[in-house]
Amino acid sequence: MSPISVAAKGLSSSPSLKRSLPDNISISGPQSGDSSQRIAIYKEVIESLAHPTAETIYSKLKKTLPNISFDIVNRTLLIFAAMGLIEIVECTGDARRFDPNIKKHHHFRCRYCGEIMDFYFEQYDNLRMPEQIKENFKIEKIRVIIEGICSRCLENKKISDH
Repeated sequence: MSPISVAAKGLSSSPSLKRSLPDNISISGPQSGDSSQRIAIYKEVIESLAHPTAETIYSKLKKTLPNISFDIVNRTLLIFAAMGLIEIVECTGDARRFDPNIKKHHHFRCRYCGEIMDFYFEQYDNLRMPEQIKENFKIEKIRVIIEGICSRCLENKKISDH
C-alpha cells in the first residue's frame, strides 16, 4: 500500500458521511436557532461532498428555511466545530470552510478553483516537532494544507494555452 491513502482516483472531496446529530446536543441562546434549523445545518454540512463555507450552507438552506439567518448558520457551525462534530478548515485568503470528516486527514487546496480535497498521509501524522515547539507548546493536532493546482485546472489550463 502506498504511503498516501486517498479515495479512488487520487484526492477526493470529503465523502458523504452518514451520521445523525447526536441526541444529547444542547445548544441554547437567542442566536442558536431552533432544533429544526440545527438539524438542517448539520445535515447540509454532513452530506456535502465539498468543504462548504457558512455562506454556501446558508444559501442552500434559505430556499427551504426562509426564516434562517446567516448568523444562525455561522454560529451553529462554530458550535458544532467546538463540540467536535465537524472540523474547520482555514486557508489563507479564503472564507472559513467546514469539514464533515473528523477523522485524521490533511488537505490539498487548489489555488485556482478553490476546491479542497482530503488526503491521508501517515508521515504527516507523525511529523517530528522542533525542540522549540515541544518545549513551549502542547501539540493537540497536526493538520497539513498543501496548496497548488488540481489536475482539473491543470487540464483546463493546457486546453486554454493552445
